[in-house]
Amino acid sequence: MAHAGPMDVVPFVVSVAPAELDELRRRVRATRWPDPETGSGWTQGVPLETMRELARYWADEYDWRRLERRLAGLDQLRARVDGLDVDLVHARSPRPDATPLVLTHGWPGSLPRVPRRARPPHAPARRRARLPRRGPLAAGLRVERPADDAGLHLTPPLVDPDLTVGDRTEAERADLAVREAGAEGSAYSAVHATHPQTLGYGLSDSPVGLAAWIVEKVAARSDHDGDLFAVLSRAQALDDVTLYWLTGTAASSTRLYAESIRTVERWMTTPPRPEEVVRVPVGAAVFRDNPRPSRRWAERRYADIRYWGTPERGGHFAAWEQPEIYVRELRASFRAILAD
Repeated sequence: MAHAGPMDVVPFVVSVAPAELDELRRRVRATRWPDPETGSGWTQGVPLETMRELARYWADEYDWRRLERRLAGLDQLRARVDGLDVDLVHARSPRPDATPLVLTHGWPGSLPRVPRRARPPHAPARRRARLPRRGPLAAGLRVERPADDAGLHLTPPLVDPDLTVGDRTEAERADLAVREAGAEGSAYSAVHATHPQTLGYGLSDSPVGLAAWIVEKVAARSDHDGDLFAVLSRAQALDDVTLYWLTGTAASSTRLYAESIRTVERWMTTPPRPEEVVRVPVGAAVFRDNPRPSRRWAERRYADIRYWGTPERGGHFAAWEQPEIYVRELRASFRAILAD
């Protein structure tokens, strides 16, 4: 893989040596397994038998080259930003004057989740259109430099609930309920935010440990009816995990929380300061996620909401779980943002 210089954007192709894949399979087969869980289902995390079967599939049937072939059909680039190599895909529109669209993701997101058909409606390329995967970090940049962008699409917009309003809607009561229930599953976030390096030793040494850590979070936050692999195939789940394993980014990716979670938590729990109000046009899709803010709560932080969608399916990883619905919402959002 190519390494970018201080101001370079260079092409590269993902190509993993056979020895690396052999070593991954060897480590998976050599896993030292824990005792079975004493609770029922997923109450204590990924069940032992579920993890054993996923590991067997990973070692014996999973085809990494399948993903490599898909990536080879994309225009892959590497850019150096603040001393770090940032990998990206440049999917060019057939329209030379199309509005550029930037899609980003958070943890444990990765490139395989990006839907292929995420082209917004055509508009002259005067400004960029932004689509951050999570709200505060990207939206914060728009507070500082609002003139740079045509608008934002947020999934979801992260805002605090307005508890001063007594006549809460059914959707607002549901949001408060999922926030309260979700607090039980937030221990991983505290570990990422406080001791990512300590966690990184285990995740970087054990592929099954890394897979369990990621799959548990994906299962907990996806919109499924008790069977994660009915929404995402085992191969799709392992595409994500394998990419983290082969790039050795288990520790560095979790540091995102140490660097940003306090800002995220403040945006989710306290009213916006005047200087934090986002004034660029915003579109939002509130999937079956945590949180699920109401539009009137969001309007306190986002002053110019042009589109508000509540899709019928899809959870925290909507672009991965329901790509068709995700793209539908994306197009509707920018259709409204670019209408003027």
